[in-house]
Amino acid sequence: MRSNYPGSVPEPFEGAVPLIYANKVGYSRPDQIQRNHQWIDRWKVLLPRTGDGHGREEAYVLGEPIALAPGSACTQTYFIAGMFDSKEETENYAYYLATKFVRFLVLQRKVTQDLTPERFRFVPMLDMTRRWTDEDLYEHFGLTEDARAHIEKTIKPRSVNLSLDSPIPASHLPGGAKYRPGKVAEEDDEE
Repeated sequence: MRSNYPGSVPEPFEGAVPLIYANKVGYSRPDQIQRNHQWIDRWKVLLPRTGDGHGREEAYVLGEPIALAPGSACTQTYFIAGMFDSKEETENYAYYLATKFVRFLVLQRKVTQDLTPERFRFVPMLDMTRRWTDEDLYEHFGLTEDARAHIEKTIKPRSVNLSLDSPIPASHLPGGAKYRPGKVAEEDDEE
């Protein structure tokens, strides 16, 4: 769905699919979802489509990964980084994307702030039934101490947004960092 999609309403209704925008949640009928209906009922990890940190000496590279329970869709404000069959794999993948190792590999292909699948070409898909840490990844891929130190110096720490009990990110719920009660889709056009 386009980031300025005007067809959702601000209040949930029976059978509604939550639609995750940049800074709000709208609700749409399932038949309004334009494509990839099969993704609605999957565990997902979202990333903001545009990232911070490009060209800085120290970088975040990617926005905060958002791990979600099944039951929602999102606008093009977000990039669906991965879909899984279990809560455990979804959580582990969100933490994997937050590692400095993965974000350093993405940085090697990221020439603009826009996030596309091509930016992940160097990122290996590993077994997500386990939690990977930077130390695990450095060891697994045999990085030298100099390579480890360079990554640690270049990439800033990144947290994750775990919303594994809800199809709506915690940041978008009341009290969350992006919660904006009463916002309408037209206001998102300016973003």
